[in-house]
Amino acid sequence: MKTIIEVSIRNDNEKKSSDLSVLLDRDELANIVATQGLEAGNKALDSFVEKFVSQFKQKLGSFLNK
Repeated sequence: MKTIIEVSIRNDNEKKSSDLSVLLDRDELANIVATQGLEAGNKALDSFVEKFVSQFKQKLGSFLNK
């Protein structure tokens, strides 16, 4: 099962917005846990979160600099 996480950044005063969507494949994560253990699953999740935060910072920075 895939989960889509969507973030929308908006400035209501200027009517501008920016969107960010990321995909978390829960089946793949569950497979990692089943085959490699909980620690590997946690590392995979940590990696996903790090990438999400990086992309979010880039998107927010771009939005604020417009």
